[in-house]
Amino acid sequence: MSGELERRYAGTSAGARKKYEQMRKDLGIFAFSEKMVQDIMEGGRETIVAFWECLYKMYGYHSCGNLSCLVHELENVGDTLMQQIQQDKYGHSLPPELKDIQERHKQHLLGYAENVVGCRTSTCMGDVHHGEHYMDMMVVYSEDLHRRSQHELLESGVRHESCLLRHGQRLNELISHDRLFRWSQRWPQQWPQDFKGVPHSVMVTGAARVGKTTLIERLVCDWVSGKIYQRFSFIFYFRFRELNRLDKVSLEAMILHVYPYLHSQLTGILQAPERILFIFDGLDESVHPINFISCRLCSNISQVESVGVIVVSLVRQSLLKGCSVLMTSKTSRVTRADIGAPMRVVEIMGFRPKDKELYFQNYFKEKTLSDQVLRYVKTNGALYSFCYIPTFCRIVCEVLSLHCKDQPMNDQNFPSLPKTLTQLMAGFVGQILSGHKQDKGHIRKLLTSLGWMADYGLANNIQDFQENVLAKYNVDVTSDLLQLFMFKTGRPPDVTFSFLHLLLPEFLAALVHYMNYSPEKLYISLGKAKSYKNCHLELFLCFLCGLSDQSTRAILSPYLGNLSSRAITRAIKCVSTWLIQRANKEAPKLKGYVYDKRRYLTVFYCLNEMQNKDLVKEALGSNYRLLLSYAFLTRLDCQALSFILESCKDIEELDLNYCTLHLDCLGKFTAHLHNLTHIRLRSIRMEDDGIQSVCPALIHPESKVQTLGLGWNKLTDFSCIHLASAIRNNRSLKTLELSHNPLYGPHFSDLMDALSTPACGIEELFLESIGLTHKSCILLASGIKNNRSLRKLHLCRNSLSGSHFSYLLSTVSKPACRIEELHIRNNGLSERETEQLRKLETKKPNLKLHYRY
Repeated sequence: MSGELERRYAGTSAGARKKYEQMRKDLGIFAFSEKMVQDIMEGGRETIVAFWECLYKMYGYHSCGNLSCLVHELENVGDTLMQQIQQDKYGHSLPPELKDIQERHKQHLLGYAENVVGCRTSTCMGDVHHGEHYMDMMVVYSEDLHRRSQHELLESGVRHESCLLRHGQRLNELISHDRLFRWSQRWPQQWPQDFKGVPHSVMVTGAARVGKTTLIERLVCDWVSGKIYQRFSFIFYFRFRELNRLDKVSLEAMILHVYPYLHSQLTGILQAPERILFIFDGLDESVHPINFISCRLCSNISQVESVGVIVVSLVRQSLLKGCSVLMTSKTSRVTRADIGAPMRVVEIMGFRPKDKELYFQNYFKEKTLSDQVLRYVKTNGALYSFCYIPTFCRIVCEVLSLHCKDQPMNDQNFPSLPKTLTQLMAGFVGQILSGHKQDKGHIRKLLTSLGWMADYGLANNIQDFQENVLAKYNVDVTSDLLQLFMFKTGRPPDVTFSFLHLLLPEFLAALVHYMNYSPEKLYISLGKAKSYKNCHLELFLCFLCGLSDQSTRAILSPYLGNLSSRAITRAIKCVSTWLIQRANKEAPKLKGYVYDKRRYLTVFYCLNEMQNKDLVKEALGSNYRLLLSYAFLTRLDCQALSFILESCKDIEELDLNYCTLHLDCLGKFTAHLHNLTHIRLRSIRMEDDGIQSVCPALIHPESKVQTLGLGWNKLTDFSCIHLASAIRNNRSLKTLELSHNPLYGPHFSDLMDALSTPACGIEELFLESIGLTHKSCILLASGIKNNRSLRKLHLCRNSLSGSHFSYLLSTVSKPACRIEELHIRNNGLSERETEQLRKLETKKPNLKLHYRY
């Protein structure tokens, strides 16, 4: 902080500081930032200069993404930045006739956006609690436009957790919806270096139902109310699904098709392109070819072309040069598109952790209850993994709220709550059906029709269904029950029906195979699921497996009646056979660390959904080594892996070396790690807190652990306290790796004391590069002196050279010392110390000394 700003802050009264702290809580970070900058601007020249000095000093010491962006923005457009800010706040002066039509246009847009939101919420979820659709989302820059190889929700969930876990620069570059068209220094490398970082076109991507349209609607509403983007005098909002019925059209005709009341003033509006923002929602739904590097462009607003050519021409600035374009698309569509135009690509990652908590608080109102529900959800990786999606949060809240009505939410009734995704979806469908008075026959008929239609949609990657498709599968569009499963959008003749959540068609497509079993259809569905390289039917397979569990099916029996036991038996046999075959196919590939382990982890998902412990052993076969090194493990992965370890006591080795995972997920394994023989946890960013999740496996009276690898985990000497306690109470551990952790400190002596206890059976100890000095040799000698098991000691890459080095050599040279190998390279040893080692080699010929380069 600069001296001037620091002095001013120091001179500020405690009351004023308290006022600003309270203001930050009340306004939120963005509104508070604006208020603080406004106060600085009013503080005079000295305060303003001190503020800029402060920013540059912070940039020098801590160059995070947003701060770097701000500094570059000041350097490149600082002379016009204030003008841009003023325009965004106050807008442009318009003649009376345009001002009048602008007000009418704003009211039309506001009603349109509110109508869409209202339609969706009323048909899907009933009454919506305040703030659900307009809560902040995590939006980050995205340059990762490669073809995705996994189910859309699973892959976006992995990316979401990765963004939160790694705390990299991407996380520091969260983008608010009012900064989409502001400066950015992140541009594809192939673009010219002199390209200014203020985009004219922005693509917003993300998984289905993650909040892309909601973000756009919020932007439109905030523009109408004058909060943001007043530099745009007019916003033209289009949905690709509504443009699909247009064939050849001009830009003028396309605008008037949606906004006919602009006819008399459109020419005047289009004369200032820099004051216009075009929004195109749902690129993935467009039937028109859209190629952003196409050479076919138009330049005249009256020129008749396809919708695709017009959109590309606006993006590439051959049409209405200076205008801005904002588009949305599913991430899967953008990976197939060739983004060659100067376009910023951002991705909506869903809720941040604090927003998830806020969602639960808004839903349950009572803080104690919301905290209890959230605590349960956090312990269940299968549920928490998808809570980054607003609609999934809604499903979780709906189902758990029903449990709360019947019994208090506490640890005692946690076992009765849904543990798997299949149980959650079964509870959600059951809750929908519970309020419906129609007979079971009608319900089964509708769900059967929806199930086969969903199966068709999944096989053909269709998520929006026309009325003729519903008629083909005998879905009654007039049924009140249908409105609880699907919502209707569009206007005749372009009405489409969509399931209210992406998981619902996958669940219904799996359920129908148990309700209306057909061996041929089941084999076809399994065959299609296995043939897709992008794994977009993974969750369908998980639900198919999960419904084989009788307790899961029982959730729906009050509404569907008893299902055919013969059909269930055949379906379960078919699913189990497929799962065993898949496990046997994927397991051999795990031996190579470059292998993508997501397919094998999906086998774990399915087994976890089935909750069949006997099948776990059959699926694993003789493969008792789980080699998952270098994998990114989500909470869902860890939940499934925990079930595997719980179900099969014969697993000998778990290799999680160099995996990325949440530290609290280690706690899920604690109860099962003692059954393993070899545990490899190198470089998983465990730190001192994580060691407490591992040590119980050593202390367990039936511990089988012989190898424990904890290298490269940023453990400090505080970890030695817990490790020492575990070693004193363990008789199975033979190999302990602690290399590349800064362990030397006051508590390192605890580890050496434990090494000298009679109960210690460690035969090989890795202490390479842990910060030891020559003073450590006294402690090392003490630990070795009374140890009767240690055979190999690795001390490379420390700094043992010094006056106390002789203590270590003296202890090792004694006949009572059982050490057979001593690795001591790269310790800065002097010539005299090297000579002592040569003499020791002669004195103890059976001792292998590794000190030469």
